[in-house]
Amino acid sequence: MRNSLRATGPLVLAASFLAPAALAQSYTFLQRCSRVVADLDRDHFSASARDVGWCFGYVQSLADLNQLFETGNNVPYTTQPAFYCPPETAKTSDGMRVIVKFMKSHPYDSRVDQVYVALRAMREAWPCKTPWAFGR
Repeated sequence: MRNSLRATGPLVLAASFLAPAALAQSYTFLQRCSRVVADLDRDHFSASARDVGWCFGYVQSLADLNQLFETGNNVPYTTQPAFYCPPETAKTSDGMRVIVKFMKSHPYDSRVDQVYVALRAMREAWPCKTPWAFGR
């Protein structure tokens, strides 16, 4: 029990940083952000400015949270390494593409809170040398 609390603690912290968006189901992310990714690929925007801002903001929040854990573990009450390890050249739009692609290929996850699915997508696309404790 103690180990499972230790492993899920950082994810609970992640969810609190992303609330209330973290309470949304992953199909919300897929519905909004798949249009934005398609627009990025066409270099022509038809998605609403609200969806564009929401998607970029959500993915950047994940990146900021990940960097918080990655930079020396200055977070109180945790020794958790980064959730995922993107290449240095990765942009926010790359993260959005990773999550959309993952959600399209894992439709059973559409009922799960999007923060869990998004972090899983990023971790599978960009694993770290030191594996993250959640989901092992």
